[in-house]
Amino acid sequence: MEKYLFFFFLIVGAFCHAQTYRIQYVNYNDTLNPKVKRGTIVQHQQDRSVAFYFLDASEKVGEKKLPLRPGESINTVIIQAIDTQKVVIYKNFNSDQLAFLNPKGLGFKEEEIYTDSLHNFNWNLMQDTARINSVVCRKAVCTWRGRNYVAWYAPSIPISNGPWKFGGLPGLIVEVYDTDGVTYFKMNRLTYSDVSLPDFPTKFDGDFESFKQKFRQNFLRRKTVIESKNNSEDPSCVGCKSSVTITINTPEKLVGEY
Repeated sequence: MEKYLFFFFLIVGAFCHAQTYRIQYVNYNDTLNPKVKRGTIVQHQQDRSVAFYFLDASEKVGEKKLPLRPGESINTVIIQAIDTQKVVIYKNFNSDQLAFLNPKGLGFKEEEIYTDSLHNFNWNLMQDTARINSVVCRKAVCTWRGRNYVAWYAPSIPISNGPWKFGGLPGLIVEVYDTDGVTYFKMNRLTYSDVSLPDFPTKFDGDFESFKQKFRQNFLRRKTVIESKNNSEDPSCVGCKSSVTITINTPEKLVGEY
């Protein structure tokens, strides 16, 4: 009963200009390694929102052993300092603008802010329905920046927003994931908040394409160094060679063509 009352009050107050909603999601930044969990917070007002995500407090910087998968002798993930920093997404609904702050790491020496398109997903609305967290949701699908996405949104919650860069549907996104199993977000709490949202940034280090190019160059440079250092032959074993292959999974493909 408490959940139903909560969403009733949410709908009643959805269009209060001064109201701020605090929408909390759980997500896995790489569901190929689903033991690495992040938290995602969206602070939403009618005219703008700010979203940021961060590592679960239980995660520690360093190497983390994961359960073995079929055919593997070792399965680990490296938690880096960059994983503990917030990645912030600014949205301005009045001017259809989006900006994101990229933290230091992967070749970015300082925090940098880039612009991007707001809600450029070209969703296809489906007739499928599902009940998620006691909320009746509808399905939407799209292909976006190299990945096929499925979103479940709640028409009864008139907030056209979602976690990270996602949004643009006729209702709040309650769950969204890609079919490759890389990205997953699911809402687990929605409350009111008294927080004051920061102003939309006014100075930028480039647009999404320039960010993507820099990210790709930095990643490939680092990939080459790591792989070359780990490609070595064992002198005690003729023909034996150890090697490592570095890959990266991101919600939008930043490396490779699509």
